[in-house]
Amino acid sequence: LPAKLEKQVDMMDRYPELGMVITENLSFNERGIFKQSMGKKKRLMEGDIAKNIFLHSWVVTPTVMVKREVFDRVGLFEEQLQLAEDDNMWVRIAANFKVGLLDEVLVKVRDHPSRTILDREKMFESVRANIELLSHKYTGVGERIQKAIPLKYSRLYFQMGYFNFENQNYVEARTAFRQGIRSYGWYWKNYAYLLLSCLPKRLVKKLKNVKRYALV
Repeated sequence: LPAKLEKQVDMMDRYPELGMVITENLSFNERGIFKQSMGKKKRLMEGDIAKNIFLHSWVVTPTVMVKREVFDRVGLFEEQLQLAEDDNMWVRIAANFKVGLLDEVLVKVRDHPSRTILDREKMFESVRANIELLSHKYTGVGERIQKAIPLKYSRLYFQMGYFNFENQNYVEARTAFRQGIRSYGWYWKNYAYLLLSCLPKRLVKKLKNVKRYALV
């Protein structure tokens, strides 16, 4: 949006200790806006920001402004990563510099079927490669994220399982949900959808219709 860069520069001028400034964003598709904001103030800015970004992502690249000298310290993007190269960078920055949030929507992000993140197998492999890089390559980063890695894997397996669940591939979905439970004992969505995926297909279809109706 028109004022984005102006407001980010102003924030960096007022708080020179910041290495990166991000903004809120909304998401839209061909049917209109489906998410008014990401809730970054609560989900990313409370506690350890580097660990929060690692767990949740949600730092959309167009929302970011980074000081040039930051790259001299943390390095450039990991070109070997097909996906998650942006998360990799934002975690490294947050582990070394202070991060500011402009808590207003200054970017609109379009969701569409050709987004590379919708390639689930590529996403899984890239996120796994990103975890390995962050854990072992960068001084001081691995220690920040170490305790969050099991939960990260559990959520990743849930995403794989949910994708298969929505496409009625219930055997594959159950496999992914079980892997998520083994990765991190208590992430309730894996348990809930594992149970749902064991129900008769006709009942699952009815429950999906009830959920969609409730959201209209």
